[in-house]
Amino acid sequence: LYRVRRKVDISLSDEHDLWCLQSNSLPADSSSIFVYEDPRLKAIGSRVISTKNEDLRKSLKDVSDGNEDDYIAHRYQLGVGEGIVDIPPEKSFPMEANCDFMNGVSFQKGCYIGQELTARTFHTGVVRKRLMPLTFDKPISVNLSEVHDVKDEQKKSVGKLRNIIGSHGLGLLRVEQVLAAKELSINENLCHTEKPSWWPQTK
Repeated sequence: LYRVRRKVDISLSDEHDLWCLQSNSLPADSSSIFVYEDPRLKAIGSRVISTKNEDLRKSLKDVSDGNEDDYIAHRYQLGVGEGIVDIPPEKSFPMEANCDFMNGVSFQKGCYIGQELTARTFHTGVVRKRLMPLTFDKPISVNLSEVHDVKDEQKKSVGKLRNIIGSHGLGLLRVEQVLAAKELSINENLCHTEKPSWWPQTK
């Protein structure tokens, strides 16, 4: 009745490249280019899978090259986490990672691991901590092997830094406290946050 396990082989392709495209100019689908809107959030951009060495510039206008750090900084400006650095295994909850806002959790389907806690949290309507963007006045670097508290003006911890790229970071923050704080800092470096515009509006 239930197929719990299925043998699946996953391997890296040597024949394709994966791109994140932040542009209204999109290449046309073809036998060598496949374009998909990111299912999490439209503002992240489109995913483009192309065959190796396909020159996307031929079908794009006014698009400049970026690198992986540019993509990460873009996600952090939006407050979107991804991967084991931003969402550490066994230390993260789906709704704290905003999965309920990004088509990552279904409340209509059946059971899954962690379903009871996630459903209970959803129905109580109380999620005190969420991943949120952090913006610094200037680029900083930190040792990510250490825990870095986000502190308010009273030097009280109101969250934890997850990662930082230049002047943009991502933190697991206590939403109510950080939005009410007059000042936020990490290791004496001033920063600020705001509620992402793509979060559902609350009354």
